[in-house]
Amino acid sequence: RKLRDEIILFFRRCITTMKYLSLILVSFLLSCHGRPASPDISTGLVVSIPFDGNAMDNVSGVNGIVYQATFSADHHGNTGKAMYFNRADSAIVDFGALPLASFDSTNQFTISCWVKVADTTNPIAVLSKRGVSGPWEYAIDNQFNRNVFILDNWTADGATSIYGADPLNAQVLIVPGQWQHLAFVANGTFMAVYVNGIL
Repeated sequence: RKLRDEIILFFRRCITTMKYLSLILVSFLLSCHGRPASPDISTGLVVSIPFDGNAMDNVSGVNGIVYQATFSADHHGNTGKAMYFNRADSAIVDFGALPLASFDSTNQFTISCWVKVADTTNPIAVLSKRGVSGPWEYAIDNQFNRNVFILDNWTADGATSIYGADPLNAQVLIVPGQWQHLAFVANGTFMAVYVNGIL
C-alpha cells in the first residue's frame, strides 16, 4: 500500500511538472512568434484619397476642390472620416487632371473604396476620371438608375471599353443603407471585383 501511494504521488508530481513546463513552452513560443506583419498596402500606390479629415490625395499632396460635399462618419462610425455627397446638390470633389490617377498602357490596376448608398432611384457616380469631351478614362457608376455598380475603362479616345461592353461582368449589387467595400482588380486581360472581400 505504501509503495502504491508513493507511485501515485510520483505521477501526480510528474503531471504537475509537465503542465508547468507546457505553460513555459507556450509562453516562450508566443513571445518568439509575436504578431504577424501588417500587409503592405502602400508599395506601388499612386493615389490615396481617404477623406480622412480633408480632401487631399495623400500621395501627390493635391487638394481637391469640394463642391457641396460634407464630411461624415465612416464605416467604423468615426466622425469626419468620410465624405457625404448629396446628389440633389450635385456634390463632388474635383481633383482636376490628377495625372497619377491615370492607368498606364498595361491597364493593370486596383481601385478600392468604401461606399454607402441611400437608394438607387437615380444615377450615382462614385468615381469618375473623364473630361466632358475627353479623354474618357474610367468611371464607377450605376449605369443610369440600375441597382449595380460597374467600372468602365475606356481607350484613350473614349471609343471602346477595354474590359468588355456594358454591362461588364464585374458588377456589384448595391445594397442601400449598408457600407460596402469595392475592389476592382484588372490584370490587363480581365477585370474582377471583390465586394467585402468576396469575389
